[in-house]
Amino acid sequence: MAPIVLKNLNKTDIEKRMTLPSKSLKSFPPLSGDKHMVDFHVIEECGRVWKFRIHTRKNDRKYRKPVLTKGWLEFVRSKQLCIGDRVGFYMEKKEAGSVEYRVKVEKRVKIFDNLGDGVETSGMGSNRSGIFGSTLSRVPLPPVSTPSEFKSSANEEVRKMVVKMEAMEEKNFRMENHIARLTSNLEKLLHKIVGSSNILGSDSSE
Repeated sequence: MAPIVLKNLNKTDIEKRMTLPSKSLKSFPPLSGDKHMVDFHVIEECGRVWKFRIHTRKNDRKYRKPVLTKGWLEFVRSKQLCIGDRVGFYMEKKEAGSVEYRVKVEKRVKIFDNLGDGVETSGMGSNRSGIFGSTLSRVPLPPVSTPSEFKSSANEEVRKMVVKMEAMEEKNFRMENHIARLTSNLEKLLHKIVGSSNILGSDSSE
């Protein structure tokens, strides 16, 4: 049973009216004469019958722009349809040339696996593939750190900072010792120079 219409709903569809492709008109009940609307009954999966109205442009035979009006918003509210949900209309031929119209709804539902493992979206139906075939998709998520991992990471950063500070303190200590030795050697050298000058001065006076 191939679909007449298979559509992901947009904002206009769920707030005002459902727009239909013009080519689908030939599969719905015909608009007789100059009429630009027709009512028809649709059966949903649970067996409930809905009465919808197809409405087209009144004075434009080429671009008729069919929409569902009467009964549609009641159906939307009953099924709590949202943007992105999918609706399909089907025509089932019966004996003696009669037809039945059916409607199926596929709700878009996000299912979270294990934290950080990914996201699946699936439709409503008897299995995970939903009513309209396989709709499963996986979107990779970035890994999520647990509190213990955050704590471990923070401790590691603190440890690295402490090691760096200790290394800097050790370097400063060595530099201070080196400067102290240089200062001591310089003072000794100055004492020697001063002592030598005094000796030379004494010799000259004699």
